[in-house]
Amino acid sequence: MASISTLGVGSGLNLSSILDSLEAAEKSTLTPISKQQSSYTAKLSAYGTLKSALESFQTANTALNKADLFTATSTTSSSSAFSATTTGSAIAGKYTISVSQLAQAQTLT
Repeated sequence: MASISTLGVGSGLNLSSILDSLEAAEKSTLTPISKQQSSYTAKLSAYGTLKSALESFQTANTALNKADLFTATSTTSSSSAFSATTTGSAIAGKYTISVSQLAQAQTLT
């Protein structure tokens, strides 16, 4: 603190030392508050990060909640031989496909 030389001239008191002690006492009460503020700031930042992660999770979960995502089932034995698509009510299992007629080439004249 700035030194004030005219204080206590006639009283014999060292007012400069007294004022320095008062200032130190006031600052010491602020130290725990400053530490607590830093702690709260860190917690607030962590909560913000958690909120952001939960919002991302919620967005991804909403996409998974769409019914049409899991209703269609399809299989392909070979892209040139056979392909099938079903609805969600199809029963999973092993099916045999038999060819009753081969496709014939067609020409337009």
